[in-house]
Amino acid sequence: MLVYALTRARQIQHYAGVVGLLVDGLDEQASGFYLRLGFSPSHGNPLLLFLPIK
Repeated sequence: MLVYALTRARQIQHYAGVVGLLVDGLDEQASGFYLRLGFSPSHGNPLLLFLPIK
């Protein structure tokens, strides 16, 4: 499902100005999964993660 979300975000990036994906991790274990994939935690909420679309 994550691959699909990344693919779709990249496809609409040129039309809608998408800059990245936000993920709200359910817990530290879920957030750890996304951190290993390159997501960055927000400063105010370490369970809120961002992955820029390049």
